Amino acid sequence: MAAIFIISLAFILIYVLFLRYIGSRFKIHEVAPAAWELPKVFILIPARNEEKHIGNCLLSIQNQDFDFGKLEVIVIDDFSDDKTVETAKTFENKFNLKIIKSELPGKKQALLAGIRHAGSNIMITTDADCTMGKDWLRNMLIEFVNSDLNMLCGLIQLNSSGIFQKLQQAESAAIVGISAVMLNEQQPCTCNGANLMFRKDVFDHIGGYGAHAGLLSGDDDLLMQQFARLDMDKTRYIVQKDTVVMTAACGDMKGFMQQRSRWLSKRKAYLFPYNQLVQAIVLLHLPAFYSLCFLAFLPHGEYAAGLIIIKYLADIYYGRKIRKVVEFKLSMILLMPFYQAYIFGALVYSRFKKVEWKGRTLGPIDN
Repeated sequence: MAAIFIISLAFILIYVLFLRYIGSRFKIHEVAPAAWELPKVFILIPARNEEKHIGNCLLSIQNQDFDFGKLEVIVIDDFSDDKTVETAKTFENKFNLKIIKSELPGKKQALLAGIRHAGSNIMITTDADCTMGKDWLRNMLIEFVNSDLNMLCGLIQLNSSGIFQKLQQAESAAIVGISAVMLNEQQPCTCNGANLMFRKDVFDHIGGYGAHAGLLSGDDDLLMQQFARLDMDKTRYIVQKDTVVMTAACGDMKGFMQQRSRWLSKRKAYLFPYNQLVQAIVLLHLPAFYSLCFLAFLPHGEYAAGLIIIKYLADIYYGRKIRKVVEFKLSMILLMPFYQAYIFGALVYSRFKKVEWKGRTLGPIDN
């Protein structure tokens, strides 16, 4: 039992120090006024069977506080068999909107079709099930231009209703906070293609999605890592409440496991070795926590209980920092270690189950 306690102690303390590091460097960004006239920008929205969501996404774009003479929105139909296109067409007279059809199936192929179609050098990708506040596009573009960036990553917030979705929301907030700090400390980790601005010429220079074209995912963080490897100083996260993009959490367990399996498909393709270290810190602190929960009921369990309290204090410290930008229920922190036990199931699931996305079977993932 002493050996278990010592190992658990080590893992928990590493985890606590890591959260302390991230929390101390989580800085809210103030967007300065535009230094010069803003250029034209293209919004790319790949869409497959999104008739229930595309309308709200386009409505939030219609409500942007932006010069619509410098905006073009491209919806790329990824072989939808519902009324996604018909719904999108109702916005054609609201702003400069073009609807094109991808020649090949898959999100990356849809995005490539949009990128090729875009006439400007600056574009931002989002998803058809996302919504944004009215200052989203203007603030993203101001920061992008003022800082002369190649890529700017924005934060994502999950909408939630029940406990399961609220747990996803809290986990997502923690992930995007870590991702933002890591990138801005020049240690690229992850980002989300639902809120990603980049230069087309740099995208072409690095070969686009070619380096990871065969993976189920990676149109976001793997691309970001390529941009960062080219020029770390011109790849950045914006930590600012008005630039957060909202999207829905998974509503059922099957969709949740499929989503996590897609995410797992790219973890070995990360370009920077320390990403595996970060993943290990997050993963290994869980069995350490479970071990401490067991030891807390044995003689001298007060030491294990004390470590559990220290772990939760670190979580709350970090959670209070990121809640200034991304909303979630702080109380979900108490349930998070038990919820995150899904990670071990997802690792097994991703090895033996076929992954589905939007009605397509993508095949087993190579782990």
